[in-house]
Amino acid sequence: MKPLFIALSVILITGCSVMREPAAYGAIGADTASTALGLSAGAVELNPLGIATLPLSIAAVEYAATLPADQGLPITHGISAVKWGAAASNVVGLAFGPVGYLVGAGVGLILWDRGSIEREYANVCRAWLDEKPGNLCKPFVRS
Repeated sequence: MKPLFIALSVILITGCSVMREPAAYGAIGADTASTALGLSAGAVELNPLGIATLPLSIAAVEYAATLPADQGLPITHGISAVKWGAAASNVVGLAFGPVGYLVGAGVGLILWDRGSIEREYANVCRAWLDEKPGNLCKPFVRS
């Protein structure tokens, strides 16, 4: 039963995550909740920043939201990918130990890659606007 729970958790984490600010906040919450779950089960916090990652992550997402898309998206995507990866690592690590690190890294890399088209679109859009300020770029919509 435990392996099934872990597998479903990882599928939900990767399937339900998107890369915009709400997902970054969801990722921060998932990492925090899964860390708390692990600590209550007797795990040891390995992040030297500990709970300080919570306000730092939120501040970084808020800062990224004030930037143009070509500058803010890499920050938001990075935080989202790292935090969802950490959450997956925590959940899988509770059941299978060190293999959780590999799963977390894999989830983080997959999610970072998922946002590559949106980040590239923002870069092209910025270059197009720099070339001719009157140009309009429509927001990127993932189909």
